[in-house]
Amino acid sequence: MLVLVNTLSTTNSSGRSVLAGHLSRLVAWAGPEHRFMGLCHAGNRELRELLPARVEWTECPVWTGHWFGRTVWERTALSRLARRIGADVLFMASGTVVESCPLPQVSLAMNPWCLVPAACTSRRDRTKAWLQRRAYRSAVQHATLLVYLSRFLRAAYVANAGAEERDYVIAPAGLHDDILAASRDESARCRHEPNRIVCVSAMAPHKGIETVLDAFARLHAKGVASAELHLVGGWPNPGYEAAMRQRITALGLETSVRVHGFVPREALLDHYARASAFCLMSWCESFGIPAVEAQCFGTPVVSSDCCAIPEVCGAGGIYPAPGDAEGTAAALARLLADPAAWTRYSAAARANALQYTYEQTARPLLRIFEIGVRGS
Repeated sequence: MLVLVNTLSTTNSSGRSVLAGHLSRLVAWAGPEHRFMGLCHAGNRELRELLPARVEWTECPVWTGHWFGRTVWERTALSRLARRIGADVLFMASGTVVESCPLPQVSLAMNPWCLVPAACTSRRDRTKAWLQRRAYRSAVQHATLLVYLSRFLRAAYVANAGAEERDYVIAPAGLHDDILAASRDESARCRHEPNRIVCVSAMAPHKGIETVLDAFARLHAKGVASAELHLVGGWPNPGYEAAMRQRITALGLETSVRVHGFVPREALLDHYARASAFCLMSWCESFGIPAVEAQCFGTPVVSSDCCAIPEVCGAGGIYPAPGDAEGTAAALARLLADPAAWTRYSAAARANALQYTYEQTARPLLRIFEIGVRGS
């Protein structure tokens, strides 16, 4: 059986991480009778290094890196390619389907951005979101199997479509081996620094960084003047970065907020291990990989109650409403000022995180082989 894996939409780090985690396990479990061919383009060919050598690759035109060019290519060329190579099932990493392709299609849904109105702030965003919502409705109608990272994401897809899918599984993201190995080091788990807060994310406008900053200012006003906030992650929107830097200055937080930007993997693990709390007040998360990575080190989570993070992080976190700076400050103060409460949340966080290994979370994807055999 040949599985054609369409990764053309996978251009951000979190998407690459999830796709590599799931597919690496799937390829490892597959017998010699199963083959995999991946589709990539110049903008994401690094996926070749993340997936096993057993995956063959076809590089598509460079313009398939843009959503419009990718859509045109998928509608006009993908079916011909699938016939030529004799593919038995199409695995889509975009949460969409290619309606013109007759193969059974398994689609991995990872991105809820277009389904959350608060995340779409500009006219361009709203137009793109409208087109994505149409594509997601088509996936619910036509996919042989939809794979969701969380129940939250599944509910958002079903609400958008106004109907249930043919079949679905929940296959959460998992922790990679480097995180698990680092967190097993007892010295790493004992490095939490009092009053140190870390926020890890791609710092896009829908991530609620203004709420984190406003809550941190309130935390200082509550008497936790020694608290430090570390913002870790790239800023895809330069205007948003400038606005948040101005907000830091306006709140008088220049000496207690550090903006690190993107950091290497080893430095990221160090941030998780040293923090006493992880805080991200996002409006839109399909899973929340950084939150679970932080929990793996015993770092409790404070995050918004509107997305997948409460479902995923469970008893190892506190979940105020998005935009609620006062509630967020109160949650952080509880963790930082009450050692007994921190210890309980820390233990719950670590126990929760350890259930998210790809050895466990990728198992639902074994349905691909059943679907391919049934469809051939």
